[in-house]
Amino acid sequence: MFKPEFSKIFYYCSAILFVLIITCQMPQDPTVPSSTKLDIVVQSSTLSSLGNSSFSDTLGTTLRVGIYSNLIGNIDSVTLTMISADSNIDTSVSFQNFDTTKTVDTLWIYYTLRDTGSKVIYAQAAVRGWKNISDTIYLSVYSRENHNPHLLVSGKSVFEVGEPCSLSFGALDPDAGQTMYYSIDSMPDGAVFDTIGKFFKWIPAIADTGGYSLMFRVIDNGFPALADSVKYDITIVPAKVPPVVKDTSISTVLNTEKTIQLTAISRDGDPLTWSISGDPAHGMADNSGATITYKPAAGWTGNDSFFVMVTDGIWSDTAKVKVTTFDNRIAPKNVSIVVVPASDTVIQGKSLNLSVTMNSDVYPAPTYKWFKNNVLVGTASTYSVTSATLTDAGVYKVVVTNTVDSVTSREVTITVLPTYTLTVNRTSTGGTVAVVKDSSVYVSGTNVQLTATPASGYRFVNWTGDTTETANPLVITMNKNRSLTANYRKQYTLTLTSSNPVRGSVSSLSGTSPIVVDSGAEITISASAASGYKFKKWSVSGAGVVISDTTSVSATVKLTKDNAIVEGLFGGLTFKKQLKINQYTDIFLMDAVQTEDGGYLLVGVYSDRLLIVKLNSQGDVVLTIPDNSIVGSTIRKSSDGYLVSGSSSKFATVNWYAQNGNVLWNYSYGYSDIEKSEYAAVTIQTKDGGYIVGGGMGSEFLMIKTNPLLKEEWDTSYSVGGGGITDCIQGRNGEYVFVGVGTMGLSPKAVKINNNGTIIQEISYSTTYGPASFASIDTTSDGGYIIAGSGNQNGRSRGFIVPVSSGSVSVGEFKTLSNSSKCNGIKVLGNGDFLIAGGTLSLSTGGGEDIYIARINSNGTVLYETVIGGTEDEYARSLQLTNDGGAIIVGTQNWIIKTDENGSVD
Repeated sequence: MFKPEFSKIFYYCSAILFVLIITCQMPQDPTVPSSTKLDIVVQSSTLSSLGNSSFSDTLGTTLRVGIYSNLIGNIDSVTLTMISADSNIDTSVSFQNFDTTKTVDTLWIYYTLRDTGSKVIYAQAAVRGWKNISDTIYLSVYSRENHNPHLLVSGKSVFEVGEPCSLSFGALDPDAGQTMYYSIDSMPDGAVFDTIGKFFKWIPAIADTGGYSLMFRVIDNGFPALADSVKYDITIVPAKVPPVVKDTSISTVLNTEKTIQLTAISRDGDPLTWSISGDPAHGMADNSGATITYKPAAGWTGNDSFFVMVTDGIWSDTAKVKVTTFDNRIAPKNVSIVVVPASDTVIQGKSLNLSVTMNSDVYPAPTYKWFKNNVLVGTASTYSVTSATLTDAGVYKVVVTNTVDSVTSREVTITVLPTYTLTVNRTSTGGTVAVVKDSSVYVSGTNVQLTATPASGYRFVNWTGDTTETANPLVITMNKNRSLTANYRKQYTLTLTSSNPVRGSVSSLSGTSPIVVDSGAEITISASAASGYKFKKWSVSGAGVVISDTTSVSATVKLTKDNAIVEGLFGGLTFKKQLKINQYTDIFLMDAVQTEDGGYLLVGVYSDRLLIVKLNSQGDVVLTIPDNSIVGSTIRKSSDGYLVSGSSSKFATVNWYAQNGNVLWNYSYGYSDIEKSEYAAVTIQTKDGGYIVGGGMGSEFLMIKTNPLLKEEWDTSYSVGGGGITDCIQGRNGEYVFVGVGTMGLSPKAVKINNNGTIIQEISYSTTYGPASFASIDTTSDGGYIIAGSGNQNGRSRGFIVPVSSGSVSVGEFKTLSNSSKCNGIKVLGNGDFLIAGGTLSLSTGGGEDIYIARINSNGTVLYETVIGGTEDEYARSLQLTNDGGAIIVGTQNWIIKTDENGSVD
């Protein structure tokens, strides 16, 4: 608590609040002056009484300050001073009005606390005859929170002339208990401002149109007093014209809602608001703006009404709406069923639609009941089946019902025609199928034509599925679901051909080549050999060919992958046999030639005599003819017979035979006075029709040329040191080449002479062999020669062949035949290959030497080789070509072998 010294209080005082000086004329009091007391008493709204030396209170509080004395008779004067430390103001008041009739009295004064801060209340009294006495109280004044009042004015801002302008006002003040004082700065003439009822009222006249600003004010009674004001603007406008709406009448039908659009006139153009102001007695009314909806009560018919009010916010008008509700119900009549499709027959799977025809004015809308065979099937206005089935067939009727009546239609009988599906494999392997009246579904009884078209290389076979017919086109009747597949067979072309039509032919009962055959189908083929020939085998060219037996003249063939060529291979008749003639047990067959009739003439020696043996084409003995006039070792064919060369009485002799063995004529050459033995080794017909005879004379080669009449044209000899000719040929240019052996049988020899008998070339042969000889020669396609011979090397026998070009003098060994022990015959085949015959030790199967036959190409490669023999030593003596391209070979042990062009006898 603030308690400043008295001198300082006066020094800092900023404001003197009040001074009350009371001067009292006290009567003489016999009381002892020193017993006189002086006290300050304070009372306020918050303090009932205070005698303390200090207290506090709030700003604005009114204090009741009193001075008490117990002996007022001793008091001459009293001074009360309020000192404010903040404002430096000193205010004193003198009290002079003690009640002198009392011994004890209190003087009172009221003081309102106007500022805050520390204050001192100081009282001083002059005691008669003693001294001044005093009392002091210290006061703290605090600020109390005071709020402005908040003035509120409410009401419209625009008023029409003649319209009461009424505004209300009031204030809010958080300071409880304060009184509000209201005022308005100025008012229009005739206006009323009521502070008790807190309202402003005014009825403007026509002359009052325009704008007004009203200043409302309020002030409270707080300390300090606080105020608020509100400026409120109002506008007075000319009076509006009320809207106008007219009564109207409408009608509706039973249980049917009715909507009408009302129209009102607003002369001021103000927006209008609509409302129902009087509900109808027999229905319900509602509105959305000027759109009015009336709904009669269920089942009601007759008259009804209601009111509609329209207002522009100030003025309003009301219209009466009269409503008449009629009973407009109409029963269904003439009810019948309409069927779509038009007939009463529907196809299975197609749609069926039933609808109703009747009077169009039926009301209210009816309900529907559809019956099939008296069973309820639907309640919509139509009856539809998207995809009819057989169960949808039946008797249909419809019952149409509304609140007036119920009517049943005539009955309609619906027939559902069954349908069947046709599944066609249209693109099966090998072809396509075209369908007339093409559809996936057909009505029962429909005839459908199907045509199968094979792809290239195929043929139509048949239909499978629901039928196995082969007709094409095929017509089927759809009386059930069907599935059909057109089956096609892959076809290939079989070409039948003969390796040589002269030798034989091929055929098939399936047709003439080329034959179109089904894949996998067996067809029979046949081969027929010509006279003198035999069927060898079938040769197949093509993939996927199956043949039952390639060696049978009748076989079956199947083509499974591609076209094929089947060739019938024919060759000459072949055989191999050891000829045995009972009456000629000691015969040695030497050579053979084919005759015109396809048979063969053989020459042999028995008991130093010539034996002619005639064989047929199969190698069977037809006849034997002994001839004591000659001993011969070779036979060659000429244009007029068969030439057998040999000797007779030391003369070179040539006999001409017919194919039946009869001697046609003969020729002999020699000199009886010369002690030399001449013999003919080989005779051939020359290109000029004459003959060339090759043989020997002593140690020399002997060569004789005659004309066709056997008149000698020239003869010549060639010394070879002992030996003889084994074969001769006429070359392409007319020259003659003789081969044989010389030097006492130790070296091979070959001599070429011209057509005048002049030796033009001696062909020497160098070899590593020891004793060797040439046995056979033939011409090659290049004008040269091929020579076959035999030799011995290191104690081993070897056969060999030697090529000689047309101008060669010395040639080397061409090809040693490793499997041949000797080579006694060689012929050039049509394609340039060589056919040879001789012997073999390495391939022998029966012990000793066997006959060796081989075909080799122009490069010396062995293409084919075979061995024929028994238990004895055997080898080929001679080899002659036959008309069929094969060969007739004569071997030791009287082997007669007929081969094909390969040297095979199979």
